[in-house]
Parts: sequence; structure tokens; C-alpha cells
Amino acid sequence: MKHLIYLVSILFFLTIFCDSVSAQRGYYEQEYEMPFQPRFILGSSYYNSLGDIKGPNAGNLLGNIGFKSGVSFNLNENDDLSLLFKRYKLAEESDSDKFSSEIRSFGLHFDYTLNKLFKNNRLSPLVGLGINNINFKTINYFNSLGNEKKVYDDESSFNIPANIGLSLNVSERIKLNLSYNYILNFSDIDKYQ
Repeated sequence: MKHLIYLVSILFFLTIFCDSVSAQRGYYEQEYEMPFQPRFILGSSYYNSLGDIKGPNAGNLLGNIGFKSGVSFNLNENDDLSLLFKRYKLAEESDSDKFSSEIRSFGLHFDYTLNKLFKNNRLSPLVGLGINNINFKTINYFNSLGNEKKVYDDESSFNIPANIGLSLNVSERIKLNLSYNYILNFSDIDKYQ
């Protein structure tokens, strides 16, 4: 009889304390959650000029290396908004003329990843558009005028970059983008006369 009282009292306490225990949610019950924010951006790019001064080696896949950094925020599952700082140099040399320009750029970029077409895939195509404020200082060398060198003052303008590429989600916090950018400048950077 004594053992029966112990057993009933233990069962009574277990039912009171176990009433608040519940199982964890399974993966099938998880809703979409926004990825880790913000994402920090570090990268490099090749830049070249398709302006008035073009050398024999000018082309879309050749250029000067530049660097970029910034932060990216996810607006939703497919859209990213980035605040980027870029620093690069444009330089070209033709038979008679040569220019060099240091460029600093600060801008806002919008990228759209085509995740709906490639569900549950780490690799997705992306397209993007942005607007940048640029500051630049150009130096021109005119061989046709007897090796004359002309240094221009710092100037400001803006440009519009458009890009197309691929996005690889390595993890929740790491994403690699490989893209081709075309930048439309609204200023005469090479100062060709």
C-alpha cells in the first residue's frame, strides 16, 4: 500500500510538470525567414574605358583592377539593396594620346536574383541597376602637341551601372556574385579634345 501511494504521488507530480513540455518544430513547419542582415561587401573588379581614347589592347575583358566595399540589405527573398563605395583607376593609351583618371564612387545599387526560376538551387542569375556619385581627377598626355601634360581639377558627376551575372549562396552569411557591369557615365572622364 505504501508503494502504491508513492507511485500515485509520482504520477500526479509528473502529470503536472509534464503538462508544459512540448516538442520542437520540425523543418516542415518553418516559414521563410529573412537572411542574416546586413551583409558586408568586399570585392574587386576590372575597369576599363570605352571612351574617346582607346589603345590597341582596349576591350571588355581587359582593364585596371579596382576595389569596392559596402553593405547589403535584403528587401525580400529576391531583392537586395546595397550601399557601395568603389575606388578604381581608368587609363588608356592610343598612338598619340594617353589619359589616367583616379575615380572614387559612392552609390546605391538594387539587385534582383531570379530565385523563382531556380528553386532550391545555390546558383541563381541576377540583374541589377544603380546610381553612383563619382569624384575624379584626370591627367592627359598629348603626344601630338609635343608631350604636353595637362592636369584637371577634381570634378564630380554621376553614373548609372547596370549588371548581369550569377549569385552563389555559400551559406546564410556568405554570398559570392560574379557579374558583368556596364557603367554609363554622364561626364567626360578622358578629356579628349
